[in-house]
Amino acid sequence: WTRDADHLNVVKNSWSSKRGDTNQKLQSTLKDLHSWGDKRFGVVPKRIKALQRELLQLNEQNGSQNLDSQIRNTEKELDDILECEEMWWAQ
Repeated sequence: WTRDADHLNVVKNSWSSKRGDTNQKLQSTLKDLHSWGDKRFGVVPKRIKALQRELLQLNEQNGSQNLDSQIRNTEKELDDILECEEMWWAQ
């Protein structure tokens, strides 16, 4: 999620809106980042499976419709989320 520019706004907004000591701000900011990540990216394994199914359907329909652009967009999204999963496992 660090590749998504919105994460900086989540950190800034969360940190500046909370009162308390540094530890309380860190806890609150972490909670807000988790919530944002779940909303923004969903549960990664489920999202990967959904994108794979969508890509399969698009490829099957591509003969009767021109879906090349949609296929490329879905492939890019799948590649991005697979990269995120790979980085997560590397931690």
